[in-house]
Amino acid sequence: MHQPYYGNPVTGKALLPWVRLHAAKDYWDMAALAAEAPDAHMTFNYVPSLLLQLEQYLSGELTDHFLELSQKDAESLIPEERLFILRNFFHCHWDHMIKPYPRYWDLLLERGRFVSEEDLQAFAGRATVQDMRDLQMWFNLTWFGHKSRELDPQLRAWISQGRNFSESDKQAMLRKQFDLMGALVPLLRERMQARQFEISMTPFYHPILPLLIDSAVAREAMPGVVLPEPPFKHPQDAQIQLRRSRGYYEKLFGCPVRGVWPSEGSVSQAVAELIAAENYAWMASDEEILAHATGQDGTTHYRSLTAQELFQPYTVKTAAGEVSMVFRDHRLSDRIGFVYAHWRPQDAVADFIGHLEAIARTIPSADRPPLVTIILDGENAWEHYGENGVPFLRGLYQALQTHADIRCVTVSEYLEAYPPRASLQRLFAGSWINHNFKIWIGHPEDNLGWTYIETARQMIETVLQGQASEAFAALSETEKARRFEAAWESIYIAEGSDWFWWYGDDHSSANDGDFDDLFRQHLKNVYGYLEEAVPEALFKPIKSLRMVRRPDREPFYLMDPKIDGKSVDYFEWKNAGLYQFEHEGGAMHQVQLVLTHLYYGFSLDQLFVRLDFHPSVKAELQSYQFRLRFMDPVAVDLEFQMNHQGWQVFKNRQEVLPSVVRAALGQCFETAIPFSVLAVSPNSRVAMVVDILRGNQVVDSRPQSGPMEFNIPGDTYEADKWYV
Repeated sequence: MHQPYYGNPVTGKALLPWVRLHAAKDYWDMAALAAEAPDAHMTFNYVPSLLLQLEQYLSGELTDHFLELSQKDAESLIPEERLFILRNFFHCHWDHMIKPYPRYWDLLLERGRFVSEEDLQAFAGRATVQDMRDLQMWFNLTWFGHKSRELDPQLRAWISQGRNFSESDKQAMLRKQFDLMGALVPLLRERMQARQFEISMTPFYHPILPLLIDSAVAREAMPGVVLPEPPFKHPQDAQIQLRRSRGYYEKLFGCPVRGVWPSEGSVSQAVAELIAAENYAWMASDEEILAHATGQDGTTHYRSLTAQELFQPYTVKTAAGEVSMVFRDHRLSDRIGFVYAHWRPQDAVADFIGHLEAIARTIPSADRPPLVTIILDGENAWEHYGENGVPFLRGLYQALQTHADIRCVTVSEYLEAYPPRASLQRLFAGSWINHNFKIWIGHPEDNLGWTYIETARQMIETVLQGQASEAFAALSETEKARRFEAAWESIYIAEGSDWFWWYGDDHSSANDGDFDDLFRQHLKNVYGYLEEAVPEALFKPIKSLRMVRRPDREPFYLMDPKIDGKSVDYFEWKNAGLYQFEHEGGAMHQVQLVLTHLYYGFSLDQLFVRLDFHPSVKAELQSYQFRLRFMDPVAVDLEFQMNHQGWQVFKNRQEVLPSVVRAALGQCFETAIPFSVLAVSPNSRVAMVVDILRGNQVVDSRPQSGPMEFNIPGDTYEADKWYV
């Protein structure tokens, strides 16, 4: 369970409301659902800074703008606040969290699903006080989990009422959010005492530990990576993040912590040594780390793992002692996280159980049961499931605890019964994402972030050595100590992985600028605490470089599809490249997509593009316009508009004959564009973005993170692609 540390200690404001809202929808609900199946033992991992934010909300130390506007009497909202609510209070999964509730769905339709700023202001002017109050209510009400709804008749009554809520209704509902935040840790303690749950922890502010210890370790998986200068090398920070995590756990739960999930499964030999030195009993990562750590002849080259190798624990030997380690089944974990949401719950449960039974059959003569480790994100998957995943989870827990040959155990339970027999002499350095650290280091934006942290750290050290400003020197010793503590805290927060998640070309969301601002604000706070001038660079956005969105699949060969707007023939687009947009934006909550997939491919003289759409908008496709924006090597905008006579195609606002640029719209949109129209030559590099318009307003633009790029094929294209 993890959310970024959204709070700014100086203002007491959280950047975004997701800690509070996930607390109502997922944190308590997930534990309470699991408690229904007491024989299904399991491990919950919590990032300490997440639990800290819950504490800060409960104490009044932390709030967020979404909460403040939810609490405010709808009649007192000023125009700017009404606009903020109308712009932001639909940020949830539309199909599963808005559409099932008629009043909430009607409010979205009245505002407009894809709305210009002018239309937004117009609706803000005509929305009634009751409209605004109902929207305040629904944005928060939809984030209550299904388990809490089952147990709370008042929540069910409000959902049934649907509209015309009162201020007292709204305030009572918001208090229930806080009740669930306060109920989480007691429920976890109860399940721990019943020996159903084990609670593991992550380093305090969710840093990538190997990079804190020595950023040069990134070269183990990425030999050619460009690293920040000067290098980041502060193992003491990694130790503090781990030590504080352990102390916080003991304060909350009254017992020693045994297990650690290093942030993003990020490990290295130095991390294993530090974890052993800090007296953690076990740690976990991904199977790809194990595959690299057990390469033939002691090398660290990747290879396929046998079932016997994967489904067992290991001892990692270090200079500080030994630590046990388990490695997750990558495929089965991802089936829960990303695949089963689109299946019927009973089919997903049967598939999962079938995989476990198949694993058992591959190791029939084992003298100890194979350990299948499933590890996945704890909160973000469920909004993509119907009913927040409750039917699937209930079915899964029941099937697991009643199966004759399957037993659910915590990690510590298994290790106590079956200590590791296999050992690793050296742990490969990587994360659970592609067994490397690319997301967090190597891109110029990432490296600049590391450089800024290093510079701020050096400033603290400089002041500690007595080279302080007159203003700081004049402070009392007590105040100086408080300031140093606050400055170091800002460094540890800035070391968290989440800021770097959004830098670079890996991920993007509508909140990129907000994350950038908050990261730099934490570093500005360091200088403020020390009464030092803030470097000019920290006032400039880091995320300003143009990124490139890589395809999910590159084209294979030349192609010549029929341009008819039909997607029934699989083979027509089999050789095409593919971009998938359904999860673009990573963990942040995205509004419903219009465009879900983009296929592209080539003949020797044409570019072919196919756009696939979300099912909920297919009935409206005839009202859309489509624009392909080519940025390099020549700026060309191609816009496709439908009228009563058919398609009109415009190149930089000048009409092009339909016989030159062909297009068709049916189940999908397809077009064939001669390279001559784009003024590109063979082997040149082209950058492109797709806009979907309605009424001349852009309602979706993809890729969000930056343009897609591809090379125009030359005469040897197919020969270059050929392989056996």
